[in-house]
This record gives sequence, C-alpha cells and structure tokens, in this order.
Amino acid sequence: EGHSAAPRAMSMEKPEATAVESDDAAAVVPEGVVVAKAPPATAAAWPEASSSWWSQLTFAFVTPLLGLGNKRGRGSLQAEDLPVVSEAESARRLRQIYEAARRRASENPRWAILAVGRDALVRAGAWQAVTAAGQVAEPLLLRALVLSTSYGDRQRAVSAGLAITAAIAVTSYGKAISQQRQLHLAMRAGTRVRALAMSEIYRQTLRGRGASSSSSGTSLAAASGVRAGDDGGDAHEVSTASSGATVATLVAVDATKLFEVALEVHLLWSAPVQIVVVSALLVLYVGSYLAAALGILCLVAVLPVSKTLVHKLIALRRARAPVTDARVREVTEVLNGIRVTKQSAWEELWLARWTASRATELLITRFEMLFYGISLMAMVIIPVFAVIACFVTRMTTDRDARITPANAFTVVSLIGALRFPITKLGTLLGQAAQAWRSLERIATFVAAAPVPPAASDDDGDDFHDDDRRPPGVGGESKVDDDDAAV
Repeated sequence: EGHSAAPRAMSMEKPEATAVESDDAAAVVPEGVVVAKAPPATAAAWPEASSSWWSQLTFAFVTPLLGLGNKRGRGSLQAEDLPVVSEAESARRLRQIYEAARRRASENPRWAILAVGRDALVRAGAWQAVTAAGQVAEPLLLRALVLSTSYGDRQRAVSAGLAITAAIAVTSYGKAISQQRQLHLAMRAGTRVRALAMSEIYRQTLRGRGASSSSSGTSLAAASGVRAGDDGGDAHEVSTASSGATVATLVAVDATKLFEVALEVHLLWSAPVQIVVVSALLVLYVGSYLAAALGILCLVAVLPVSKTLVHKLIALRRARAPVTDARVREVTEVLNGIRVTKQSAWEELWLARWTASRATELLITRFEMLFYGISLMAMVIIPVFAVIACFVTRMTTDRDARITPANAFTVVSLIGALRFPITKLGTLLGQAAQAWRSLERIATFVAAAPVPPAASDDDGDDFHDDDRRPPGVGGESKVDDDDAAV
C-alpha cells in the first residue's frame, strides 16, 4: 500500500528527510516512509486485453511469456518480465465499482461486493451454457453414429459416419474450450470479489473503525458470531478482544470461500437443467418411466453414501492431525536439544516412543485410504448398476420390449452424463450456503463504513490517495488522530 500508518505517525517528530525525484520537482520524503515503486517503463501491457478472440479461447497470449521462460532456463523469469495488470483488475477500479454499487444498493454492502465480478460472471454463465449443451449433445451424436452403421447403402453409411464423427470431434473440442473459458472467467470474478473483500476488511481495520467505536465493536461481534452485550462497553470489549482473530478469519477463510464458490457457481442452475433434460431423454430412449426412474434413483442413492464417507474421512484426518503434530513437535524439540539426549543416552527411548506414535498414525492412515477407496469404487460402479437397473426393469416389465443397439449406447452415455451433475449439486449447495454466510459476515464487518459520496476529481478515495502520496510528497503531511492512534 506504499507505507504503513506507524511511520506516518512517526513523521510528526520531524525525522531526517530524503530527497526523491518526481515528475514535477524534487520532493522530500521523511525517513522511514517506503515509497511504492512505479512499474518499469519497459513493462509490457496486459496481453489479454489486446489479443484476438482466438488467442483468448486458446490462451495463446500466454505463449510468449512461457517461451521466454523456456529460453532463459529453469527459474529465470523475474517479476519485471510479467506484464502490468490491466486497469480493470486493479484494486482502484474494483473499489470504484463497489462504491457505485453500494450507492445503488441502499447501503447494502453484500450486493455491492458481488458487483465487482458481475460482468465476468455473466460471460462465464454463457460459456457454461455452451458446455452443458455439448454434454447433452454428445450422447445424441453417439446414437446417430450407431444408427449410421445400419444403413443398407455402404457409401451412404460411410459418408454419414464421417460427418457424424467430425461433429463429435467439433463438439468435444468446443466443450473443452468453453469449459476452460468458463473456468477462466469464473476465476477472474472470484479473484475480483476476494480482492475487494480483503481490501475493504483491511481498510476498515486500518482506519480504526473496527476497533475504536462501539458500533464497530458490535459489527466485529456479529461478524465473528459472538453476541455482544446491550451496553457499548461490552461491545468494545468484544471488539478489542476478537478484532485480530476476526480479521484473520474474514481474510483467510471467508474471503477464500467466496473465491472457491465462484468457480462452480453456475452449476447451481446448469446442473438442474441438465438433470431435467437428460432424464427426459432417458425416459424417451429407455421407453419406460419406471426403468428410467430406477436408474436415476441408483445415481441419487450414492449421495448419502458419499456424504457418510466424506464425514468419516474428515473425522479420521482430525484424529490423525494431533498425533502427527505431537510427534513433529517432540522431534523438533529433541533435535534442538540433541546434546541432552546424547549425554543421557535417550536415543532408544525416543526411538521407541516415536515408533509407537508413527504406528498409530499409520493405522489411522490405512483406515483413511480404505474409506477413500470405497468412495472411489462407489463412484465407478454406481453408474453400472444404474444401467443394469434400467435394462432389467425395462425387459421384465414388458416382455415384448426390445432395446436396439443405438438406444443401448445412448442410455449408457446418458447415465454417464447424468452422474456428474447429480453428485456435484449436493456438494455445491452446501458450499454455496457456507459462502453466503461468509458474505454476510464480511458485509457486517464493512457495513460500519459510511456510504461513499459520488465520485469527484479525486475519485472520493482519500484513504488510497493518501497511500499513494506519502507525507511531504505533493502536499502537506496528513496525519490525523486515527492515524496517530494506529
């Protein structure tokens, strides 16, 4: 951010000054103030902004940087080789969007925080629609390919087969490109939201609003899930006691949850749509509502099993972590005081103790791997059981029913296309609920800041302007009571 608040407070004592060069004239910077270096004049601009649509689809704009690293050798890329981040991704631009959105959202910072990633998220949604369409189209193209082999005319069968094969290849490549493009844009949206959330959290903390006022103390208590007392003293006590832990949790956990859920947030609408469409096609090609329902039920039945296995894995990892930590701590302490161990001849005692501790770790790890293997096995065999359930139910309920090879291959492919959205949707709903709660905590913390005024010549951001201009550079030193307190 350029310089910290502590050196700014120290500048009141008039320390020795150092002359620096600026564009206007020689300015004086107090000793101890760190001036942020501007990007080098030779730094390249952000290549994606000026690249072609084909370069963006294939990520070819990264190739020159990779080629430079390969030419120089391993580990030779420097920070100066990286292009300057585009203005659209800068913290200043994100905060301008946040300020404008917060004025429109009637002082609700929750929607204002999400507004910084809205445009990238909308474009990611369009690419997610293309991906979902490709996943649904592949089983239909496979059916058409199988049907082409039954043509009586050999020339017609070969021509149709080649055309359908080309369509399958185009669909597969298009689906892969759209999936990566969707992930890139969703990651950009998540990065923007996380950066803005962290910036506002630190901004609130550094300005002293999170620890100096009772109203902010109440916000800290609410953000950390602690209920403050009725009077201001209790709120201030909660604030001063938990402000550091609250800020660390908001930055390390809550802001990261917003980033993680942004990567797959579009599955919240695409997965249900894909489930409905694929289920309808499954009923059409199986020829029986009951058979299709049993196949889908087999896929749904794996969800509680997977959930139980995941909870068991988490419990085992929690049980193993204290044992590992205790062993590593003891080994570190013994190595630091190895002279005592050597003089007392305790090597065999420590070896026996650590061997027993390691045996406990290995026992827990074996159970961990066992449950992990069971979960992988369930993910593999459940689609097979779903296909068997569809065919057996269809043939036993209607003895005159016949399943053609084209329909059989289509059903197998549809079951595979249905497995991912069903299994992913349950996990994603839980992640989305946690991310929404994290967003509420962050919004509660930053809600203590007043609604910023309309943008002016200096973009209304006195905090960041002060960071860009250290005391004594371009004007008088600005040291107020809050800065001195910090």
